Amino acid sequence: MKILLNGEAKEITGSCNLSQALVELSIDLPTRSAVALNAKVISRDMFVHTFLSEEDELLIIRPTFGG
Repeated sequence: MKILLNGEAKEITGSCNLSQALVELSIDLPTRSAVALNAKVISRDMFVHTFLSEEDELLIIRPTFGG
């Protein structure tokens, strides 16, 4: 199935939850990162209960440090 990851088209196995998709896409999510699915932030405890659909949009938000 096709999804958008940070604006880039990606193919993943159909019928998978958010946790499985992150593993399949080889995404290592640092502690202070967030994931938004279709513009809604998903809490980490809901990753296994959140299933993806065709053309869903994922946004990985990573912290930026500096000054």
